Amino acid sequence: MSIRFNTRARHPIYLGLVPTRRDLLLSIVSTACGLGLFLLIYWLTGRAAPLIAFFPAFMVTARYGQRIAGLLAVGFATALLGTFWLGSSGWLVLVRLDAVSLALFATLGSIIVLSFNHSAEVLKVLQETEQRFRVALEGSSITAWTCDEQRRYTWVYNLPRGIDAAAILGKRVGEANPSDQYPEFVAAVERVWQSGQGERLPITWTHKGVTRHYFMTLDVIKDDSGRVKGLVGASMDMTSLHAAQSETARARKELQAVADLMASGVALYGRDLRYRWASRRYLEWVGKSSAEVVGQPMREVLGESLFEIKRPYIERVLAGESVTFEHEVETPNGRRSWVHIAYTPSRDADDAIDGWVGVVTDITERRKVEEALREADQRKDEFLATLAHELRNPMAAIRYGARLLRSDAPPATLEKARGAIERQSLQMSRLLDGLLDVSRITRNVIELKTEELELRAIVQEAIDTARPQIEEARHQLVVSMPPQPLWVRGDSVRLVQIFGNLLSNAAKYTPSGGEVRVTLEPEGECARISIRDTGVGLSHEMLPKVFELFAQLHKNLNVSGSGLGIGLAVTKRLTELHGGRIEVRSEGLGHGAEFVVHLPRTAPSIEQIPAAEKVVTLFQGEPRVLVVDDNRDAADNLALLLRSHGLQVHVAYNGRGALELAEAAQPTVVVLDIGLPDLSGLEVARTLRRTPWATELMIIAVTGWGQPANRLETRNAGIDAHLVKPVDPDELFKLIDSASHVLRRRIDA
Repeated sequence: MSIRFNTRARHPIYLGLVPTRRDLLLSIVSTACGLGLFLLIYWLTGRAAPLIAFFPAFMVTARYGQRIAGLLAVGFATALLGTFWLGSSGWLVLVRLDAVSLALFATLGSIIVLSFNHSAEVLKVLQETEQRFRVALEGSSITAWTCDEQRRYTWVYNLPRGIDAAAILGKRVGEANPSDQYPEFVAAVERVWQSGQGERLPITWTHKGVTRHYFMTLDVIKDDSGRVKGLVGASMDMTSLHAAQSETARARKELQAVADLMASGVALYGRDLRYRWASRRYLEWVGKSSAEVVGQPMREVLGESLFEIKRPYIERVLAGESVTFEHEVETPNGRRSWVHIAYTPSRDADDAIDGWVGVVTDITERRKVEEALREADQRKDEFLATLAHELRNPMAAIRYGARLLRSDAPPATLEKARGAIERQSLQMSRLLDGLLDVSRITRNVIELKTEELELRAIVQEAIDTARPQIEEARHQLVVSMPPQPLWVRGDSVRLVQIFGNLLSNAAKYTPSGGEVRVTLEPEGECARISIRDTGVGLSHEMLPKVFELFAQLHKNLNVSGSGLGIGLAVTKRLTELHGGRIEVRSEGLGHGAEFVVHLPRTAPSIEQIPAAEKVVTLFQGEPRVLVVDDNRDAADNLALLLRSHGLQVHVAYNGRGALELAEAAQPTVVVLDIGLPDLSGLEVARTLRRTPWATELMIIAVTGWGQPANRLETRNAGIDAHLVKPVDPDELFKLIDSASHVLRRRIDA
């Protein structure tokens, strides 16, 4: 649509008083028409027409021409009337009117011309204004309307699609817009009419099942006295914007839900360093509500010190860089924690950085775990160094003793060398047993062979085990036990190990000539065992770490043979497996230490004695022993040891050789290594069990594998006993010695 407007400049000198050709022609034609109308009236009536017959011509000229055209027409008519007049015969005759009449005629004509021309210009301006208004409305989604005092629509424009203007013009608002369909609109119109004050408000309309959202402006039209004469309204279709806002709100809720599920806190920041939004986790971290954070400056929310820590990273992210950093902070709610923070820039529609997104993750627990791992790694390194030291000492003594045994030293010297080798081998065996216990503890595979035990006997056995160490250090041992028995259910070997470890530590960490006090007493439903010493004691910092694995309690105190740092960890776990607990007390370094074990007590049970026994003799006489091991030194030395006890011994170094020798010698005991180069010890055992002569054969496995699964494999292969290298000779002798006595089998009567 193209509309042309009159845009001629209105200079103060130029007021439409300069005639154009069109103006001259229009004035002449209008004067002639006026004269013709004057003569027509005279011809029809027979009387002279009044001079006002010229006035319509003046008005037409003023309407379609400039002011000068109308004034020229008035001048021409005045000149004409001042020059001739009608005669009695009806012909034109020259008649000069008096000056007063002509002046009055010219004045009235000029007034008519000027007034009508002004009205025409006003009308033209109004028309042009209306055209501009319509163009503006057609280019927008604005609907406009007016109504009169009766609330009837008098003008409507740009109505929504589907609404006919002719159907509502002249109708009252309540009639054209029923209140049951447009309650908000009808109520607003009535409210504005009654108050005389305009309103701006959102309106929702539903037409033919389609709901649209508008923003409406209502204003009143008043007369000069201030009385309301009508209403004018305009509304803008905001449906698309409302949909966009709804989508934005939905997306924000989804973002909030996702952020709330995250373990990290999320916040949005603007370039003005104010919060735009914060997730629930973030609000919990700063200890504030959303109203206290959103829209507020970071400096006020976080505090001056915390804000200054973040300032360098904020400057980098606003320069377009994504940054991450970690630091320990004290949040505004007073909680100290380690956090990992990631900042990344956010950009507007023009790709300009308008802020950034921050993700805050509390890593306090992770830092604690990392610190614990670093500490554990350090303890592990210290443990390996200590293990190497602890193993080198007995290895050195064994090596020196072995060299002495090869020399021509006196018998007394050789005896001392043999004693040293035996003692140091026992020490190495204990170290390896401790390592195996640690392995079982970490994998939770320790098995207890529980039975009802009298605790006084267990404690006494542990004391007897540790007595040489206590006497060597010249300590005074004080033992206090109750007269009545205290019964517990447990594994006797492991219980002796518990108290033996504690007594060994007490002897080790107490300077020579100290005191070790052992107290056993009932305590409610438990038995309380206290082992107290007057030794080096424990610092307050070390007390919580006493029972940790690889904890070196006295590594800086120059204590000889301070151990691997595994004994107390094993002791604590074994105590817990027995349903008990262990605790430690110390008043500090130099004040000794006390370890207290609490074990649940039980009542002794009465075992049923079998009704009868039948003794069956399996075999008698001294056993013949076959030693099978691919390590020749180990096999030969064990054979020498067994022969020194008067036993008949045969030696084989592989599986097939063992089967051939066993068939020839038919031994009564086989000491069998499992890891052989050709046939495994398990295959050798199965083959022997299938031979007729070996039905009562005792097979003893001697191997470096001691896990429960390994023991199950040897049992399934028909092996009677499972010993783990290095083997205690006394234990081996007991097993072999049992074969030299009459074996008994219980048979129900």
